[in-house]
Amino acid sequence: MSDFSRALVYFKTSLSLLDSDHWAESQCHLSIELHLAIAHCARACSVAEEAESHLLAIIKNGKSTPGTLDAHFHLNILRLSTRRSDEAFESCTKLLTELGEHAVPQINEKDTTDILVAAHHRLKALSDEQLLAMHDIPHQDIKRAQFLFLATQIASTSLPSRFVVYFVCRLLESSLDDGCSKYSSFALVSVGTILCGSRLNAFDNGRRIGKIGMRLFEEKYYEPSLLCAHYLSYYGYIAPLFENLPDVASKLKRALDVGLGMGFVSNQALMAGQHYIQKSFFAGTSLTTILAENEKLIKLASKYKDKTAERFSRAFYQTLCVLTKTENKFQLTDTEEGYEYEGFALVQLFHRAIQSFWLEHYDRCNYFVSKSTNDKVCSPC
Repeated sequence: MSDFSRALVYFKTSLSLLDSDHWAESQCHLSIELHLAIAHCARACSVAEEAESHLLAIIKNGKSTPGTLDAHFHLNILRLSTRRSDEAFESCTKLLTELGEHAVPQINEKDTTDILVAAHHRLKALSDEQLLAMHDIPHQDIKRAQFLFLATQIASTSLPSRFVVYFVCRLLESSLDDGCSKYSSFALVSVGTILCGSRLNAFDNGRRIGKIGMRLFEEKYYEPSLLCAHYLSYYGYIAPLFENLPDVASKLKRALDVGLGMGFVSNQALMAGQHYIQKSFFAGTSLTTILAENEKLIKLASKYKDKTAERFSRAFYQTLCVLTKTENKFQLTDTEEGYEYEGFALVQLFHRAIQSFWLEHYDRCNYFVSKSTNDKVCSPC
């Protein structure tokens, strides 16, 4: 992160050279750009408080809401990464309303199914060529797509899965109705992911839609800051069902590396790292190699104060230590913060089953397997 540290010094020096009234009309745009750059570098250097102060300065001194939307977007990403998802969600939905989006409705499981079925049938009626040839969204409407994308990120890490379905399908609907953007490819990949894991018997369409979304991203809308989101959804959930696992693992490693290299150390980058470890394990990679990689990931999650990512990574590390007869440097206890996170109970059952099998406790292994398939335990959609 030394490059970001140097850049932070340069940008702060540049800011100090502006006039005392640099928020006036003549220098307002430059002030916003410098504060955004400082916030990005500060976040990359793990100085979240400094990053937040510069984003809040833009929001306070900017001349209008449209002029401060980028600051709002990055502030809510920061809130999400520092476990303030309630603040992020409240701010995001308020801004979406200001941008013309309907207020978020009360959503139950039946609503979720209806929304997903409608998306499935609408996409099934469109050919690959029609989806790839969608016209671009008007420039003035792209901010609404940006904040719908943000809502999907908040929902996927902190809200019940029905909200993920709602926001992903709203982003898709907006793309089909209003035009395509760099966020539309993510909507297609995410809907494909959800369809592949749903009970709608829609695997073939889900796989098709996911591959189209990745084509749009790679060929038309590629942007490094969105690589983690696309790769995590596609290579984390769709590609393992039909692609070569070592290749899938390498793609997820790329997502982690790009996230770290950009300073975009978000939940997505660390989650991509977790999937990289998991897919490497199933691909038959050397256990000692995976153990070393997992240890790096635990340290990264700790550095960036992502308790959820750290806990999931430590759970896998514990299993790898059992399999390699290695001393566990990162002991896991049931009382630690983060244990209640949605999906972690299922992860624990998986690891207990693997450990029991390896230790030749077959009855115990069967118990954990049956519990994981019979219990109503939450799992990723």
